[in-house]
Amino acid sequence: MKYLVYIMFVFIAMNTWAKESIRIDEPLLDHQDRQLIAKLHDKELTQRVDAAKTLAERHITQATDELIEMLKTDDEHQARITAGLALIEIATPRAIRAVKEQAVRDVNKTVRHALSGMINMLQKDL
Repeated sequence: MKYLVYIMFVFIAMNTWAKESIRIDEPLLDHQDRQLIAKLHDKELTQRVDAAKTLAERHITQATDELIEMLKTDDEHQARITAGLALIEIATPRAIRAVKEQAVRDVNKTVRHALSGMINMLQKDL
């Protein structure tokens, strides 16, 4: 009987973990998408910006975490603005929230204004 309870506990724990770690509603990433996400960390600004634009055009929601990181930490203001645009295009609640927060927090006035403008445009469209 102990073993049955133990096995049931393990099964429930594994099932819960699987539901939290695997998003069933999101398609799996293909090789090209994984490469694009990796390019968000490229040393070349143009590579990072192009990757962010393409991820937005393809509406790859799985790139949200990496784009938020780019929005918050990239040294180049152009990259942060592009990450903000990509997140607005992806338009998940978490992505929009990150852009709103960065519109207030960014150290660069140009980035703050650009992100604020994006949020205002988005709100007008709603």
